[in-house]
Amino acid sequence: MRKLNSIGDPSSNVSKLSAAIKPKPLVEEELTETPLDSESEQVEEEVSEEVVSAFNEATLSPVELWELELERIGSSKDEAASILDTLIARKLYEETYRMGKLIFKLRTRSTVDADRVIETIHEFKPDTAGTMQHLVARINLACSLSSFGDRVFSFTVPTDDNRDTLDAEFAERYQFISNVPANLFFGMTQVLEKFDAKVNLACDSRALENF
Repeated sequence: MRKLNSIGDPSSNVSKLSAAIKPKPLVEEELTETPLDSESEQVEEEVSEEVVSAFNEATLSPVELWELELERIGSSKDEAASILDTLIARKLYEETYRMGKLIFKLRTRSTVDADRVIETIHEFKPDTAGTMQHLVARINLACSLSSFGDRVFSFTVPTDDNRDTLDAEFAERYQFISNVPANLFFGMTQVLEKFDAKVNLACDSRALENF
């Protein structure tokens, strides 16, 4: 009788199989932090500063916030008080500015001037925001331009029956501005915006509480 070949010790075969399928220990990968570049760090710092600034402003009282707004436009409580006193006493306030060798003077506008802006918008019906913005800026400058170099413009005190005179004076200033170089015109409108911001803050209800 032929002898069958032995397949070995069963226990040995099991040991070999277990070794073959035994899971290998996991190797922990080293986690490395990618350093932030200087630009990213700067952006984070700027965002943090904006958040802190916004939070600080939210905790200010109305008067403290008004004082902060004055500081931002380069004004002060004393100047604001002086502007308000002048408006009450003289019914207008003026400031003189210099652009290169040119000296011009701006003054506050009357209620008639505010009405004129509304009337002109209704008449011309500007079809874009940019057109309306340009139109309003031109009207406001014509209403506020007290002098331009050696040229001094007339401003009659408004009454109930002198609108024709006021319109004629405005038309003269408006026509004069039409002949001013565009770059100079835009520069003057920017000055007028700062002038208006200063006067508006001086007449702010928070200012009345503070004076």
